[in-house]
Amino acid sequence: MLSLFQALPLAVLEAYKLFQPQLSSTKRLSKTATWNVWYLVTISTMSVYWYQESPGQVLQPLLHVSSDNTVRMESGVPMGKFKVDEIPEPSMSTLTTHNVGTEDLATYYCAFWEVHSGRC
Repeated sequence: MLSLFQALPLAVLEAYKLFQPQLSSTKRLSKTATWNVWYLVTISTMSVYWYQESPGQVLQPLLHVSSDNTVRMESGVPMGKFKVDEIPEPSMSTLTTHNVGTEDLATYYCAFWEVHSGRC
């Protein structure tokens, strides 16, 4: 077994409350790993970002989910390796990685950004 993930939620603004019951995960190679982050804000006004920090490497963006639930994978992220789901009730973001390998040993971060219309 490979002790492979730690996922830590980050809030851009202190007012947001994030909850993640499982801070680390150990998975066998070739299996699937999933992390859930719950937040106490309205999901329709949030953009969600997931990042990966491998040992000895800098923080790398994985994907971004816009407030309209459009997912954009960052360049260099293998197609189909990661999947994200935004679940409105309860407000939850779920990151899933398939076919876990040694290259997936990392700390994963989730960040939220509130979207404003720009109107006063």
